[in-house]
This record gives sequence, C-alpha cells and structure tokens, in this order.
Amino acid sequence: MIARIFGHDHYQNHQNQQQRRLVLLITIGCIGWITIELIGGSKQSVSAGGQLSLNLWRKYPGTPPPEASSVKLEWLKRGGLSSGGRLFIMNSSRYPLPTTIGPRPKREWISRLDFFQRYGSAEIQRDLSIPISTLHKDGLVTYPTETILTANNNGVCSWENSGCLRNSENGYSDHLDIIHPDPNSWVVNFDDGPLPPSKKLYKVLDDFDIKATHFWIGGNVLKYWDLAIMADRRGDHLAVHTWSHSHLTSLTNHQILGELGWTIQIIFDLTGKVPRFFRPPYGNVDNRVRSIAKVL
Repeated sequence: MIARIFGHDHYQNHQNQQQRRLVLLITIGCIGWITIELIGGSKQSVSAGGQLSLNLWRKYPGTPPPEASSVKLEWLKRGGLSSGGRLFIMNSSRYPLPTTIGPRPKREWISRLDFFQRYGSAEIQRDLSIPISTLHKDGLVTYPTETILTANNNGVCSWENSGCLRNSENGYSDHLDIIHPDPNSWVVNFDDGPLPPSKKLYKVLDDFDIKATHFWIGGNVLKYWDLAIMADRRGDHLAVHTWSHSHLTSLTNHQILGELGWTIQIIFDLTGKVPRFFRPPYGNVDNRVRSIAKVL
C-alpha cells in the first residue's frame, strides 16, 4: 500500500525484468507510510526519485512468492516516450474508463492469481479467501461478525479496522508494511494526481529543488497523461494509488487485480517504468489485498 516527503522509487527497465513485488504504503500522519512490494529486476540509471525506493526495497524485501515459469508476469512494452508511448496512451479505448471501479483485469494477471490460489502457500491461500468487506455510506467498512481483524494466525490484519500492520513487530515473517521513514528523513508525497493543478505543484517543487512521491490514480493518468510525463521527467518517484480510488477490501479479487494492474500498466506504458510501491486509498487494506498486490 505512505510515503515520505520524497519516497524514491527505483525503476526497472522492462528488458530483463524478473518478477516484481508491489509495496503497499499507507500514510500515517505526515511522514508515516505502509508498504507492500512487488519485484526485482535489472538496474538502469537511478533518478533522485529512485534511490530511496531502492533503499526501501533492500531494507524491506518481503518474502518472494513461489515461482512458476508458466505464470511469470511480463509487462508488455507498449512503446514508452521514445517510440510513441504518448500516442498509445491517447488511444484511451485500450484502457478502462477513468471512472471504472474494479476494472476487468487482463488474462495474464488472472492466470497468475489463479496459480497462487491453487499452488501458493497455505498462508497465501488463506489470505486470498478472506471475506470481502461491506462498504457503508459513511465510508467505513465492516467484516462478518466472526472475522478476526487483528494480526493473528487467522486474522485479516485490517489497518482501517484495527490499525494492524503486516510487519515483524506483529509476528509476520515478511515485513510488507512500512510505516516509518528513514531516521531524519522528511518525505514530500502527494495522492490522487495527476490533476490540472499539478503543473503549479511541479513549479513549486522546482523552485525549492525538491523531488516528490506521487501516488497516482490510473484514471487520472489516462486523462492527464501530459502532466504525468512532466513528473516523470523531473525524476520524481511514481507509485500506485489504484485505478479509481476505491475501497479495495470491498472489491472482489479480480477487481483488486484490475485496480492495481491497470494503474501499473498505464504508468509503464507512458514512462517505461514499473512502480514498486502502492498506497491503498483510505488506508483500506487487509491481508487479501496485500497478497493480491504481491501477485503483481
């Protein structure tokens, strides 16, 4: 699932790319965040926005999921800026509508999820069977009465409902949720972009020579791709904030897969970079969402 005043993201080139792990971040206060991760791959030159991301990934590598060559995920290269990536993005029919909640995932993403549902560890299979929460009019979610919300062998570890974090402090072997920045770090981060005011924001960041983390909504990247390019050219850290800014725990497994997958896809299509970090809207995350994030 967040961020600090500048969460750096280490971007990987698509060539020679191996399986990635998505890191989930949840903002706690101004400089707190949670993270779940996605992958590893070959290096390229690291922007200012990339170095901190790389450091975070090394510090919190998580637990690599079981691998199978038949379900390795490859983000299809659709051009990038050097070969018509912008024209590809402008053809919006290739993507879900910006307002689509839980867009239908691509077949290869479903195949990968199906593999882990059938052959993953007992823990992953248990996580993927966590019940869907109910979203209420006040924006809060609830689970069936018998659901254990905390960090327990059978608990769902819901941050919104219990403040649970998936880290070693709560007895988990994989430290997926990052809540503290490095000591003496202050991180500039922004959610929900890119949006029309982003251009003024970039100007302020330029004036103070500051890099920032942008947790983007995929639908907004589709609508304001030119502003997304500006942030990428600044060397900022680009991360995922879902496709439609929905409460993920209230969605089905496939809907969550689509929310994360299409946002990763459009950022990659536009920039040639695969984001490593993810912030769940509203801090709405549990172990089911985390496991699906790891699939990508």
